[in-house]
Amino acid sequence: MELVDIAGPVRLELFYREMKAICPITKTRDMYDVELTLISKGQKSIELRSLYSYLQKFHDIEILCENLAYQIMSDLAALKIFSMIRVNLHQYSSEIIELTAVSTYYE
Repeated sequence: MELVDIAGPVRLELFYREMKAICPITKTRDMYDVELTLISKGQKSIELRSLYSYLQKFHDIEILCENLAYQIMSDLAALKIFSMIRVNLHQYSSEIIELTAVSTYYE
């Protein structure tokens, strides 16, 4: 992921609609809305197109919602530029049930 220089700490709130992944159990397509809340440490942030490209890599792979939330959080934490990361995945399908998986990192 490409990083950019910034002047000071900033809180970012990003919303990415309609991510599609495959449930490894049922082999059906799951739809997600991804909500990211990131607080930078103040010197670097992530370039938006780079983040978009990163999130697109999960389209049509087999992964559980819970594991996907953790993977995104873990990858962003590995950049070591955020003091807080919160990943909310809102999973929905044509069925009645909606699931939200949350993974959070604090430094």
